[in-house]
Order: sequence, then C-alpha cells, then structure tokens
Amino acid sequence: MRLRAGRAIVVAAVAGLLAFPTGVAAQEPVPLPELWSDPTAGQAPTTTTTPAIAALPATVEDAGTQPAPAAPPPASPDTATAAAVSRRPNVLTYLVREMTFPVGDPAAKYSPDWHAPRDGGRRLHLGTDIFAPKLTPILAARSGVIVRGRSDSAGISGNYVVLRDDEGWEYLYIHLNNDSPGSDDNLNPGQWILAPGVAIGSRVERGQPIGYVGDSGNAENVPPHVHFEVRRPAPDGQPVAVNGFPSLRASQGRPLGDQCEWSRSPAPDGSSTTESGYRTAFDDGGLFTYGASRFLGSPGGLPLEGPVVGGAAVPGADGYWLVASDGGVFSYGQALFHGSAGGLDLVAPVVDMTPTPSGRGYWLVAADGGVFSYGDARFHGSAGGLALVAPIVAMAATPTGGGYWLVAADGGVFSYGDARFFGSLGATGAEPVIDVAAAPNGRGYWLLTEAAGIHPFGSVAWHGSVQSSGLCEVRTGLSIMATADGAGYWILSTDGQIRPYGSARPLGDIRSVHTVPWGQPVTLLGG
Repeated sequence: MRLRAGRAIVVAAVAGLLAFPTGVAAQEPVPLPELWSDPTAGQAPTTTTTPAIAALPATVEDAGTQPAPAAPPPASPDTATAAAVSRRPNVLTYLVREMTFPVGDPAAKYSPDWHAPRDGGRRLHLGTDIFAPKLTPILAARSGVIVRGRSDSAGISGNYVVLRDDEGWEYLYIHLNNDSPGSDDNLNPGQWILAPGVAIGSRVERGQPIGYVGDSGNAENVPPHVHFEVRRPAPDGQPVAVNGFPSLRASQGRPLGDQCEWSRSPAPDGSSTTESGYRTAFDDGGLFTYGASRFLGSPGGLPLEGPVVGGAAVPGADGYWLVASDGGVFSYGQALFHGSAGGLDLVAPVVDMTPTPSGRGYWLVAADGGVFSYGDARFHGSAGGLALVAPIVAMAATPTGGGYWLVAADGGVFSYGDARFFGSLGATGAEPVIDVAAAPNGRGYWLLTEAAGIHPFGSVAWHGSVQSSGLCEVRTGLSIMATADGAGYWILSTDGQIRPYGSARPLGDIRSVHTVPWGQPVTLLGG
C-alpha cells in the first residue's frame, strides 16, 4: 500500500498463461485411432513383424493408468526453488507446461502451426512439427511411462509413441524413423525407431532418448520431423490436445509474449465464493470497481493535500474509506467518518489504514510508526519514537480488533495487543516489503515484497506470486488482499493487474475497463 511515486501505470494486455483461443475450445480432438486412421482400431492387439521391437504392438492398449497425484502446495515461498507446475488458463490463448525440449538438436526448427488446416481443411493440426535431421534423438519431455505406440510406418501417423507423465499429461511423438541409416528405404528397422531399452510400459526419465526423428506415415514427402503433441488430462479420461508451441518456446528459454519461463505458482482453484468483487484505489483519488462491487464515490478530481496511499472496505457493509498521505480520510457509502489526521503536524506521512472488525472505526499508521485511532479503534501501541531501520509501510488488524501488526520496508514486523508475532524478514536482506495481509483467523500473515513475492508466516500457506509467474519483466507489488477463507489472496501490481492465487477467483482488473487511469494504483479494497 505504500505509494510508489514517479512510476507510471502500464496497461498490459498479456497476463501470463492461457488455454484455448476464442472459438476453438469446442473443437475437441477425436480418439487416437480415428485421428490417425489406424487400420487396426477395434481389433485385438497384434505383434509387429519387426523383431527388434517385438514389445511394440501395431495397436496397443494403455500400459496402465497413471493417475495424476495431488501435488502439495510448495512449502517454500519465493525464496525457495519450487517445482514448476502448469497454470490454470487466464485470459489469452496459451498454456505453458514445464518440459525438456523433445528433440535432441537445439537448432531444430518449428513454428506455431497449431490448428493449421490439414487435408484441405477437413481436420486441424493438433501438434507442432519439429524439423531436424533424420535419426536425431527424440527426448522424453517429462518423466513417465510409454503407454501406447505403433510400429507400422504406413497411414497418417506412421511410427509413434505416447508418453504419459506422472501427472497424467500425455506427449505424442509421431512420424518416427522408418529408414535404415543414410537411406530412405522404408524398411522400418526396429533398432532405429525407438532408443535401446525403450518399449511399451517402459519407465523413462525426463531428457532420456526414447526414439528417432524420421519421415514415416504421411511425412514421407516432406523433410524429416516429429509431430509433437501435448494433451492435458480430462475428467472423462480422454486427454485433450492443447497448443504445445508455448511450452516448446519456454523449454528453450525463448520468450512468448510476456512469458519468459515457466510459472512456479500453483494454479488457483478459485474455491472462495464469499467475495463477489473488489475495488482499486489510485494515488490521484480515482477508484475502479470490479465484479459486483459498486462505485460509491471518490476524491478523484479534488485538489488533494497529498496523494491517496491506502484504503479499506467497511466489514459487512457497502462502503469504504480512502486515506491520503497527509492523514485526510474520505468516507463513501456506508462508511462513517470517525476522524482524521488531516491538519495535524505529522512527523511522517500516513502510509496505510485498516478498519476495526465492527466497521465503526479505523487506525491510521504513519511511516515513522505512529498509530492514530478513531471510532471504536483502540490504541494498542506504536513504533513511533523507535529508531527504525526502515519506515513502516503497512498495517493489519487482528480479527478481534484487540491488536494489530505494523510492517516495515525491511520486513520487520511489530506486534501490538493480541496480535501474535509469527516471524519477519527483518535483517534477512530480502527485497523491500510493500504490504501485509492478515489471515482471517489471526493465526498468520503474508508479506508482499516490492518484487511481488509472497512470504507467509504462521499458519498461512504460500499459494503463488507474481514474482514466481515467469514474466519477462518484473512487476512491482503494491497490495495484497486475503480471501475470506484464508486459503488464497489477490495481488495488485503496478501494471494494474490483479492476479488471484489459491482460493481467490479472478473478478477483473484494469484490463476489463475502457478508461486508462491517470494515476497509479495503490491499494486493493474488498467489495
């Protein structure tokens, strides 16, 4: 909630990781035998006549269901290396899956040919063709099991294998080699289709060679390549193809739009339904509403004595307060005015405010740690007069109203009243802290850093952060707001975007309005 003067708001269109292009999601792929015109579909499995890969039938059943285990949330926040996981679709048109580039040639060529028309437009291309010299090794994109395959070089697909990873995603490798080395003889030598020791049912590790690039199937008259396809798990058990191009780019460290690497943030589940909207306040007094939240007024356009630096929604009522750096308080809707520090000879500017649980009072906090109490807010102590290493930037109250926490820019946490101390970043050398959100039950809190990282203390968990989202450009964090169930939060950053994590649902942000604000966003207010 601390004001970051001099930074201009960036209205960004790219939010991160996405799923299906508009109008395409309904075009689900047909089952494998139909898609690839497998002449043996529906027949009993038979064994290929190629002795070297007798374990690879012409048509095979799954080697066994590989259930996707429920991945626990990362125990470490942004200071630790968390296992990369795929993100839930957001607002544009792609989804990134962490993987190893599936062809053992860094110079391999490919293009965004997802959904390109095939057979005169009668079907869509559901993969990405990666061109490389014949017999270039193909690699396991993820660790998993080879669950299906085919060693018949005819038809559309020719030789292929299907790798299913430990989370149930499938990776299809089509047009594998069918020629003797140095020739185009179509003899389908088994030792040059799959790598040694690889067969149906084999467990393979990420990056392990599993076969060879070729031109089998309908690729006979085009340069050698592998049709690489990514399929996500689906509730009905039939995996659904997704665009693999972004994942391929990320696997080589190449940017795609605003995304430069995989997100380490877990996919938000959006399970919290208590909240139906929220508001964003700007330093010039402007205010934007999202979801079901209503606009009840703002000081935008007024000659302010100081910029707006914070605000708070009235608990259980339709109203809110905004506070300026000079201590002036502005009340709207059902928010009652209980007093302000405006006109006082402040030692340091006001930086934040927080309401009492009853909504009949609030506290203001200044950068020097001074606390001002109004309405039914009781004074429990302050850091005013202490020799602070860094200025106070934010505060949060306990659910009883019997205490509060003050947070300094260096990550130091000061507890007063019934607020328990659960830990801090003080003296750790971490990036500056910008805001705090308390758990609804008072048993912990999250610290938001200037680099938009999240650090949990107490009983709260890390659900992801902007810092861990793999964006090309660093986003500065501004404000964090916890969900009512305490299992998630929203983060507001300088680009005006509000990103949900954990149980938080996306309810809109600056991209959903048609007016570009003049000011800079400073805080999130509940709806």
